[in-house]
Amino acid sequence: MSIHIAYVTSVRQHIGNLLNEVVALNGLRQQYTWEDLGNTLESSIFTTDLHKDITLAQFVSAITSFDAVITLLGQGHGTNLVKMRMTE
Repeated sequence: MSIHIAYVTSVRQHIGNLLNEVVALNGLRQQYTWEDLGNTLESSIFTTDLHKDITLAQFVSAITSFDAVITLLGQGHGTNLVKMRMTE
């Protein structure tokens, strides 16, 4: 039985971590909109050693995908996840 308790505890902790990251990324998403970064980011950023593995188009696509995640969470899935968060 204790292995199942550990499993459920781990899932709940990871869900809490996920929700914290979604909140942080959502704030960055707002910055992306307010600063019009979709139109003002320079493609040269994606030729640096740190970001050469992606393109500007891929970055913008990821932002769009994040928007889809937020939409999905807003359809009740976010509520389901919040209920699973560990409480102190």
